[in-house]
Amino acid sequence: MGKIFTNNNQIEEWVEAAEGIQHQFGIEKAIGYVIGEKFCNLVSMLYASRTTIRAIHEEKKKPNYKPIRERTYGNSRLVENLDETYEAEKAKIIEAEGLLVKFVFLINQAFSPHDSANTLTPIHG
Repeated sequence: MGKIFTNNNQIEEWVEAAEGIQHQFGIEKAIGYVIGEKFCNLVSMLYASRTTIRAIHEEKKKPNYKPIRERTYGNSRLVENLDETYEAEKAKIIEAEGLLVKFVFLINQAFSPHDSANTLTPIHG
C-alpha cells in the first residue's frame, strides 16, 4: 500500500471520471480535469518532495547538523526528525514517479492522442 493515496485505484477513478466528463461536457473539460487538476497536483507534490529532500540534504552537509528539529506554535510543540522526513520523502518520490508513469499510460488509453493534442495545443491569435 502506498503512502500517497489511501485508495489504490485513485488514478483509475480519476481517469474514469474524466471519461464521464468528456461524454457530458467535452474533451476540453475532461482534459482540464484529469491533466490540469489531478495530474498537475501530483506533479506539484513530487516537486515539493524533491525540494524538501534538497533542503534536508543541504542541512546534512553542515558540520553542526542535528536531525531533531523543534518548533513551537503557540502552546503546541512540533518535533521533527529530519532523517525520518528525508527517508519518507524519498519513498514518496519513488511512488509518485511510478504513479505518474501509470497516470500517463491511462490518460493515453482513455483519450485519443489526436483529441488530447488538439486540446493541449495553445491557440495563438
